[in-house]
Amino acid sequence: MGAGEARNTGFMACQGEYVYFIDGDDYILDSTMNNLTEILNKEKQLDVIHCRMSFFDNENEQLRKDSIMLETDTPMSGMD
Repeated sequence: MGAGEARNTGFMACQGEYVYFIDGDDYILDSTMNNLTEILNKEKQLDVIHCRMSFFDNENEQLRKDSIMLETDTPMSGMD
């Protein structure tokens, strides 16, 4: 089973209110899940949420920050 098929199988088996995709080589801050859940609970019209990310090398040196992020922290709909 490839990574995409495994992710889809996992998604279909989910029973919770929210789904967060994280890979084995990803790292999230302790506060990430609480922060995202707070936003989703407050902004009921949202179906998807995306957060900032940074890329690091094997020595934990930051290579770059996500360059596709919008310049706002205001929730936006797919129509914005």
